[in-house]
Amino acid sequence: MKDAGSEKLWVCPQGSSVGWLQPHASTNPAVMDRERATIKKLAGMGFPVAKVIEGPPPTSITNGTTNVPVASGMWMEKVESLGSGKPKLMGGRFAGEKATNLVKKLQAEGVDLGALRKNLQSLHGNADELCKHVGELDLYFGRDGQVKLLDVAPDHTGAVIADDSEAVKQVKTGMDRMMAAIDQLVPAAAPGHTGRVANAG
Repeated sequence: MKDAGSEKLWVCPQGSSVGWLQPHASTNPAVMDRERATIKKLAGMGFPVAKVIEGPPPTSITNGTTNVPVASGMWMEKVESLGSGKPKLMGGRFAGEKATNLVKKLQAEGVDLGALRKNLQSLHGNADELCKHVGELDLYFGRDGQVKLLDVAPDHTGAVIADDSEAVKQVKTGMDRMMAAIDQLVPAAAPGHTGRVANAG
């Protein structure tokens, strides 16, 4: 069992490629409707979100020896991730090291930083449109450099990141800082670079 944040609970049986996402007992169940609707909207627009899989809910959820009541939720693709980060936080005024430290961690985990940079660049180019639809934005990073968007629903007021122009700038800056960190570690990943990667050893 994995806690998916302050509002949601994520449960994925060992070895399964699909998990169940539901609200915590203290959370308004409407959060799941917003999450489902936002994910489907983003998927239709071509953004890299986890797939929603239709099907009946699990019959039970167990955390060790404790049963957790099953609530209204949805089955979702399990995202294999070696790290995650919130671009808005990494784009804060005093948060430059957050992006650098995350990229170093991903490099140590064997993530393809060249592919990651390309995927971040693509996402950055569509950030203005993305921010019109999401209330939060967590990026999850796979070994092949894939980026997935999770925890995207607007809050109960319908507020989205684009409501605050400074927040949109922070999201972009966070991605910029990650790409700059990649360029420092793997210069050949930078667009237009034709030289060899410097020997890090």
